[in-house]
Amino acid sequence: MHHVASIKSNLVVFALLMVLLLATVGASYVPLGVMHFPVAMVIATVKTVLIVLFFMHALHSHRLTWIICVASFLWLLLMIVFTIIDFLSRGWLDILGK
Repeated sequence: MHHVASIKSNLVVFALLMVLLLATVGASYVPLGVMHFPVAMVIATVKTVLIVLFFMHALHSHRLTWIICVASFLWLLLMIVFTIIDFLSRGWLDILGK
């Protein structure tokens, strides 16, 4: 059985995405210092989750689709964490020729 999303729910999600777009643009002008990147990533993650759940219809899909979605997000998180760890750990060793 396919779930058909109502026009009202699509418009609500669209409105939320537009508000989050304005929040992204607004956050780019606010001097947040060190918190600029985490705030931008939280807003981007919320937008991504809304798109996946509603416009890609993951909210009303099978359990296997949920497992694949969660595994994909965990894999992306793992890659981001490893990249940040690699970046932060550079320069610990004095290597000749560097």
